[in-house]
Amino acid sequence: MPEYSTGPIDNPLTDASRTTAQLTVRLLNAHPSAAAGVLIEGYILGPTHTLYVSEYIALAPNQTSVRTYYANFDGLEYRFTVNEEAGDRVRIFAGGIGPDGGLNAVHRVLVRELRANG
Repeated sequence: MPEYSTGPIDNPLTDASRTTAQLTVRLLNAHPSAAAGVLIEGYILGPTHTLYVSEYIALAPNQTSVRTYYANFDGLEYRFTVNEEAGDRVRIFAGGIGPDGGLNAVHRVLVRELRANG
């Protein structure tokens, strides 16, 4: 199954806040007639990787799904496992949301920027 990762995201506490307080994930199944599925796993990075998000999203043809996760940690990483049948037709966007509620360019990852695992 295709696996992708944001890679480690450094999110240190500066001036009483972090660059990213939440992470939004947008998934799109770009296939016109076949369903797709994506397992989303979020990890807190520290001395060990601690799993804190594990969610499977089923996407109908041409369906988009948006999820927002708490991300107010020093470091985090998100991994996406796409079911084999979906191939490369699932589009993934991950972006940090700052304390002000707006997307920040520092923690924005498009599907073409995700690291393929395996």
